[in-house]
Amino acid sequence: MNFLKIKKNKLKLKTNNGFTIVEMLVAVGIFMSIAVISAGATLSLMDVNRKAQQVKVALDNISLISEEMTREIRTGRRYHCGIVGEVVSPTNPQDCINGGNFLRFKTARGDDAEYFLLHGVIQKRENIGQANERVIPLTVFEDIEIIEFNLYVGGSEDAPNLQQPFVLVHIKGGVGRAGEKTEINFQTTATQRF
Repeated sequence: MNFLKIKKNKLKLKTNNGFTIVEMLVAVGIFMSIAVISAGATLSLMDVNRKAQQVKVALDNISLISEEMTREIRTGRRYHCGIVGEVVSPTNPQDCINGGNFLRFKTARGDDAEYFLLHGVIQKRENIGQANERVIPLTVFEDIEIIEFNLYVGGSEDAPNLQQPFVLVHIKGGVGRAGEKTEINFQTTATQRF
């Protein structure tokens, strides 16, 4: 009889309180899938944050340049708007209702100054015709390319037309590396201070 009891006990399976290999493989697979998805989401968020930072820096820089331009334009006079490359008579003010990419005017100091777009960079020429004439690139920032620089001028003529002279500046550009450019548009208006 004891022999039967011993045999019966031998046939009884021992149960361990652990995981089988299949359970471990399933758990590790699920964990790895979640880790890969989380890492991908984190990398995507970092990329979006980097792009947002680039756009913010670009807009801050363009805003600063635009503020400098409008400050000088407000105190200037005799606006001449046109297309880059045309012959400009500094004594001939000219409106640009349909837009141009070039603005020349007299500053508050009495010097001639110009703003224009050349090779994707907004540039300023100051002290025109003097020994200390110079061209200053204004938008030379990494990952910023100016595509359009449009100027609209009204009321620039000396004739009494009852319109306060104004200059509307529209800047369109791209921020980022090639293939990842984010388009930006910026617009401001300066009215002449009498």
